Amino acid sequence: KNDIERGEILYQNATSEDVWAKQVETLSLILATQNCRHINGILSLLGRKWLSWNAVAVNQLAKLLPAMPDCTVHFPAENPVYQTALMQLYEAIRLIIEQYPNEFEYST
Repeated sequence: KNDIERGEILYQNATSEDVWAKQVETLSLILATQNCRHINGILSLLGRKWLSWNAVAVNQLAKLLPAMPDCTVHFPAENPVYQTALMQLYEAIRLIIEQYPNEFEYST
């Protein structure tokens, strides 16, 4: 199985106690895997405002093919501590993408 499928299985099999760790692990898998650097839902993941900061990302979004493979990752977080950690994680991801925009493909 590819890394995306493995990540999805990890997420589906996660219990309420380890779902947070599995979500982070899944996202880390996606970012770390050379062959799976497709980020689906970048507008909802990083926020619309971010797109105005990065012309390269906007241009890539405008040239997308409908059949491009993608992956969706959901991060439900009810605990305020987890919500804060998620915000920090998203910011770290945004910085990675902003520094290496040509290493990723984008979809909405």
